[in-house]
Amino acid sequence: MSLDNAEQIAYWSGSGGAAWAASAARMDRELDRLGVLAMDALAPAAGSAVLDVGCGAGMTTMQLARRVGRFGRVVGVDVSGPLLSIARQRAAEPGMASVDFVEADAQDAGIWGPFDAVFSRFGVMFFADPAAGFAGLRQAASPGGRLGFVCWQSRADNPWFSVATGAIEALAGTRPQPPPDPGAPGPFAFADADLVRRVLRAGGWRDVRVQPEADELALDDATLDERVAFAIRQAGAVLAEAPATVRAQAPARVREALEAFRRDGAVRLRRAVWVVTARA
Repeated sequence: MSLDNAEQIAYWSGSGGAAWAASAARMDRELDRLGVLAMDALAPAAGSAVLDVGCGAGMTTMQLARRVGRFGRVVGVDVSGPLLSIARQRAAEPGMASVDFVEADAQDAGIWGPFDAVFSRFGVMFFADPAAGFAGLRQAASPGGRLGFVCWQSRADNPWFSVATGAIEALAGTRPQPPPDPGAPGPFAFADADLVRRVLRAGGWRDVRVQPEADELALDDATLDERVAFAIRQAGAVLAEAPATVRAQAPARVREALEAFRRDGAVRLRRAVWVVTARA
């Protein structure tokens, strides 16, 4: 396990992983379409071996297993014990005998290869050294193997993510963080498409393609409640240091910020991603 990624590993093994685990079903529903875009672009063949990077609660790993069939093999790797616990429970269903899960840093994935394809749904933006991370994934790929993943464009292009976070920052009096250095670990590490191309080429990948995609997620009243609850859990560290009055106001303030995007009977939030493919 790479020590360079120790901070991210600690987060996803602890509070971050726990927050996502508590909302795993909802997050899978909301992210499914975006993951399928990358899966379709990757187009894993029947009988092939696939690595699922940052597999989380395992939904994408199981989708890949259905695509490669019973003669294929899929390995899901993640650093989050809480999410992998859910993944292993889900994969106990019939027809998932070809699925394995490994709790480890995907940067070290070469030891489980070779793989015909490497896939990720929002799991590759957290390497402390992105070029080294993708070099590790390149080592895991067979000659000519394919890479396909989806990652976020900028925070400004993703109200789905930023509206609730911004409301909590404003309420808690937390100054908005300056934009991180390009490529720094985090959800928006690959907001710059040119950076994605450079990082992949530095990691040994070729034929890199970066395709923009965007959609709008509509939240009804029930899913809006879930979105508010998730935002509060995710902001646990910020709110823990805030006065009790701030913590008490946080759910209402997040809901108010989201309601500003209500249109035609639902809260509608834009999402923008890159769908990326490459070849080893």
